[in-house]
Amino acid sequence: PSTGNLTATAKIVLDNRAPATGTSPFFTSSGVIPPLPRGASKLYLSFYTPWSLESAHLDRTAVELEQASELGRRVYSTGIVVPADGSVTLTLTLTGHISGSAYRLQIFQQPMVNPDTVSTSLSVGWGWRLEVSDSKAQIKNTLLNADKEINVDLDRRRYLW
Repeated sequence: PSTGNLTATAKIVLDNRAPATGTSPFFTSSGVIPPLPRGASKLYLSFYTPWSLESAHLDRTAVELEQASELGRRVYSTGIVVPADGSVTLTLTLTGHISGSAYRLQIFQQPMVNPDTVSTSLSVGWGWRLEVSDSKAQIKNTLLNADKEINVDLDRRRYLW
């Protein structure tokens, strides 16, 4: 933390509860070409961040993401197919530099039929511990867990040695 260097991992798990069989093809077929297997879902995911993308893996296989700038952030995007009654995990490794004394993570969600489940965490390097005043956050040594948003005053971090 004293250098301001940041390394982050974003793990995005996408679930598809649509069955491959047992329902009308009207509900489980797609209109994309080439056609997807019944129940599969194809989506376009965009991840906005101020940080640089070092690597991206879809279920442990390296993937290339499109890169652009939008809304004052870097945006990394890709098309993803989620199989029927299955899930896929997109893992992004990010790096950057924090200047100043505050770190803020915001998650904006689109309206969905089934609400997204979001959990966040923030950890600091060895020898440091976090102090925050947010009563909703749960801190255990160097790891902070919260729902949707993390605000940390980096001036309140404490070196343990």
